[in-house]
Amino acid sequence: MSNINWGRLYAQGRCKAVGVSWNDAEIEALYTHKIPTQYVRAGYLTVETYEEAKADFEKNGFQLHMQSIEQLRERAEKLDIQFSSAASSETLISLIEIAEKKAQPEAKSRKGKNHE
Repeated sequence: MSNINWGRLYAQGRCKAVGVSWNDAEIEALYTHKIPTQYVRAGYLTVETYEEAKADFEKNGFQLHMQSIEQLRERAEKLDIQFSSAASSETLISLIEIAEKKAQPEAKSRKGKNHE
């Protein structure tokens, strides 16, 4: 029986997913090319594809799963989401998505009232 704490390894960027180790190309992308974990997990393994994706996300807005844990924490704080430092990226993404969906109808109703 294995005592590997995959959740901790994942949170630290030390594996691709829970129960899935990095392959050789991913290790090279991470440690040789210094591509951030969230990009490697999304399949951007070369400097060229990383730079293209980064430019595209900066132009069109970062998808939640491409944001760093620090960016997610900052976004969650702006939405008044309560969380501890133990909250994972996936947990924050889920909470942010819920909070933003709840905020959308409020924003639409405010726009409608302003135009009446």
